[in-house]
Amino acid sequence: MISTIYYVVDMLGALTGGTFADNYGRKNIFINTCLLTGFMGLISFLIYNYIFFLFVRFLFGFFIGVISPLSVSIITENFPTDL
Repeated sequence: MISTIYYVVDMLGALTGGTFADNYGRKNIFINTCLLTGFMGLISFLIYNYIFFLFVRFLFGFFIGVISPLSVSIITENFPTDL
């Protein structure tokens, strides 16, 4: 159940992250989600029950889903390939 939540929300984050990046800028969204992912890593030390654990994995999966496509788009925007 934990990995299912993580992967479903990961895909959801990839879709909504692109929309937010188009509206607010790729760099801003990328930096903010990197900071929030680090914050979720720190919060993971405070897990005291199963529901809180699922909530942290939900947010962690969402933020990772936003970071993955944004990193690829930032790299291809800054280093174009001329074949």
